Amino acid sequence: MQQANAGRTPQNAPMNETRSNSNAPHPRWMEVEVNENGRRTVHVRLPYFLFKAGLGWARMAGEKDGNKGCAPGLEALRDLDLNALTDSIRSGETTLPCVLVDVDEPEKNQHVTVTLA
Repeated sequence: MQQANAGRTPQNAPMNETRSNSNAPHPRWMEVEVNENGRRTVHVRLPYFLFKAGLGWARMAGEKDGNKGCAPGLEALRDLDLNALTDSIRSGETTLPCVLVDVDEPEKNQHVTVTLA
């Protein structure tokens, strides 16, 4: 006897009915790009859910040890509200790709961007 789901692919499988507006845009990737001396030296692309989970873990690590053993930059994560950003993207107020960080350091000839796509 064959299973009812045999031959189904994720594309034609039923959608989770608890989702609201599944056709709304949402971030799929977080990308970090570093350019030095006009050449791309770093390009990292993470699934958005992994990026979001990593930020949650970083917040917990910073709170647990009072940022003593963690990078001081973790303190800035307290005010970052990814849920509000995601809601803004889904509502159309913010469009993708969305640049979160864009730092240009001409004296070091470096340019760094962090983008949600």
